[in-house]
Amino acid sequence: MAYGLVFFSIIVLAPILEEWIFRGFLWYTLSNVFDEKIVLLLVSVIFAACHLDPTLVIGLLPISAYLGWLRMTTGGVKQSIAAHIAHNATGVLITIL
Repeated sequence: MAYGLVFFSIIVLAPILEEWIFRGFLWYTLSNVFDEKIVLLLVSVIFAACHLDPTLVIGLLPISAYLGWLRMTTGGVKQSIAAHIAHNATGVLITIL
């Protein structure tokens, strides 16, 4: 049961919360000041940097930029949430297998 909660948190809860925070609230806030391409760059770097581990930060920059591109092109966070969930699920499954 505990593993199920951990997997659910990593695969579903974390992506939803992170996307609402970074590509929802932060994106909206920064877009009032900066051009959308600058917002994409800033949010991508901030998102990756918040994961703290330097090797993880470098590896997260491409996926972070992709999630930001989804946000920029669709105007919402639903697609970036779905992609983030798929990314985390893939990582968990690879780790388990």
